[in-house]
Amino acid sequence: MAVKFDKEDLFALREDHPRWQNLSKYADRIEIRPDEEIQKSYQRFLGIVYAGNASCTLSENFNGAITKNIVRYLSAGYYLLAKQKAKEKTELFYANPNQSAFKAWSTLDTKFMLPLYEKTLTSIAYN
Repeated sequence: MAVKFDKEDLFALREDHPRWQNLSKYADRIEIRPDEEIQKSYQRFLGIVYAGNASCTLSENFNGAITKNIVRYLSAGYYLLAKQKAKEKTELFYANPNQSAFKAWSTLDTKFMLPLYEKTLTSIAYN
């Protein structure tokens, strides 16, 4: 599969291109965050995804809804600290997804994970 890249896309053009010059009359261009900060935020987010996937995969080895939930939430804390192990489990998980994949992907929307988002992800203000 090949990727088709539009060379006339605004972001493919140099900043001194007439389209950019015309746009600058109507809008201010600002740097949202330094690249290093964006990369750090992205890595924190990936760590949360890895921990969620790894803990859901581990919890599928247990029987009973209560036991699975206990294992899932306790192991998520472990995997938030053991980032490399979480990443390895996640890569295996992606290579061979099963029913636990749907649980892992929906875990990010649970009430238990929302407070974690507020502490780890950078908020973005908009108009």
